[in-house]
Amino acid sequence: MSKSEFGRDRLERLHQIEGNHFWFTGRRQLVFGLLRQCPAVFSERILDVGCGTGTNTRALLAQSRRTIALDIRPEGLAQLHHETNVPVVQAEAMMPWSVRTAWDSFPSPASTSG
Repeated sequence: MSKSEFGRDRLERLHQIEGNHFWFTGRRQLVFGLLRQCPAVFSERILDVGCGTGTNTRALLAQSRRTIALDIRPEGLAQLHHETNVPVVQAEAMMPWSVRTAWDSFPSPASTSG
């Protein structure tokens, strides 16, 4: 395993921390509170940039018609996609064209329905 790879045990531990640690739960409450102020946008399409192990992505699945996950690490993306079938994009979030390409790759459900 290379220095940059996450082992399964490390990934699982990170997922547990993201689910229970006060900082992550507080951030999730703040983000969801802000998103609820824009219900039309929130329910249509969400791009979870920097999704990590997908803890927030999983929560967003119940709130949005289309949820897309973006992260630079392939390990968390692979597990997230395997467990949820959510579209995933491996890209660097600090590169604006990566985020834009991911967003444009998955049109909103309204624009694809006939």
